[in-house]
Amino acid sequence: MTRRTTSADLRSAATVAAIVLAWGPSPAAGVADEPRNPLARPARIELEFEYPPHHSVINGSACGVFVAGRALRVTGETPRLDVALVLDTSLSTAETSGVDINANGRVGTRQLGFIGPNPGESGSDPGDSILAAEVAAARLLLHGLDPRRSRLAVLTFPGDSDAGDAIVVEPLTSDHARIDRALRSVLERTPSGATPIALGLDRATRELTAAPEAPDHEKVVVFFTDGQPTLPFGPASARKSVLSVIHAAERAARESIRIHSFAIGREALEGPVAVVEMAQRTGGTFTPVPRPGDLVELMGDVRFTGLSEVRLVNASTDSRAEPFRVAADGSWIGFLVMAPGINWIKVDARSGPTEHAVRGIVVWRDPALPRSATLPEYVVQRNELLEICLERKRRRREQLEGEHIQHVRRELRLEIERARAQARRRAAAQRKELNLSWEPDGAP
Repeated sequence: MTRRTTSADLRSAATVAAIVLAWGPSPAAGVADEPRNPLARPARIELEFEYPPHHSVINGSACGVFVAGRALRVTGETPRLDVALVLDTSLSTAETSGVDINANGRVGTRQLGFIGPNPGESGSDPGDSILAAEVAAARLLLHGLDPRRSRLAVLTFPGDSDAGDAIVVEPLTSDHARIDRALRSVLERTPSGATPIALGLDRATRELTAAPEAPDHEKVVVFFTDGQPTLPFGPASARKSVLSVIHAAERAARESIRIHSFAIGREALEGPVAVVEMAQRTGGTFTPVPRPGDLVELMGDVRFTGLSEVRLVNASTDSRAEPFRVAADGSWIGFLVMAPGINWIKVDARSGPTEHAVRGIVVWRDPALPRSATLPEYVVQRNELLEICLERKRRRREQLEGEHIQHVRRELRLEIERARAQARRRAAAQRKELNLSWEPDGAP
């Protein structure tokens, strides 16, 4: 029989909640030591629960209760984020990534003696190309960002001219659906041209700095390329082309733009100085991607928050959220197993070895309730995470079933061997009892 929550229970939960909150600091916890410059603003770690509400009575799904919030290391006001996604669409991005990006059950094959998008001649699947991997990685980043706090733009290089250039596929916007459509449209283009990295970077800088309210926003460029800069000076002037990228990065740095660069594949990593420098000179991160097919997975490690770790736990059951995802902008979501009754939920975050913040809430889980409704802005992310959870459960169940079947088969084989040995012993005894003997020709 299921026990229903009473008003006395809720009053008790609220009382315990008030006591429990004493274990964790306030949302502004994690303030760093005061800087020597009294005019400088101290850094702090901001932690926030957005769902479920504190003191709420809820129920969960087969994967547990969905929990969402955000974690940031900030100085001054909580920043908003402007991100320029810059994708390389040069000719070489038509090559296969080596994995089934479009999940159609087959992996595109390498194009022998020809670099280009013609699958009829090579049997290659364009949906598994390096460009497709770039788009998939960009969409993964997009889907993790909070549209209330982030704007994005989509740019590609080279552009339509013979000299290279770059084009803005979608200007900076907080409408993430438009960004998603823009990224999908990039896949409809035929990769072509050389690799004008500096032009793509300068165009992204102009897009981020020209936008309304841009001075109040944190500005980031996520830059993908599978090659080395070959324009604007051509392959014969590699030094000048690299210097043009470094100068473009310095112009971005003067606008307080950080660049997170990805060097994809063998060619990009044979001469990575341009993409390494653009990240280093702007305070961003450089990520080498030796196998293009790994780009999507590596994208999950991108962070714009300044935090080294975020954890979500249920202190009542001593369990961690699983699955748990932290987006680049610090938004986090996860499923947390909760016991019936009161549950003490805690999120903690770290920035380096010294800065640490903790925040907690108390919720009551009533198994008799229907599954609680999720905030509209989290419905898509919750469903995606739920699919991951259910898929893991399915695999685990199949693994357990397989282990059970193997165990049963082992036991059955052992049982058969025992029965066989027993039957042989019994047969030997019967031979003696019946005084059976055998002639050489096999007849008794």
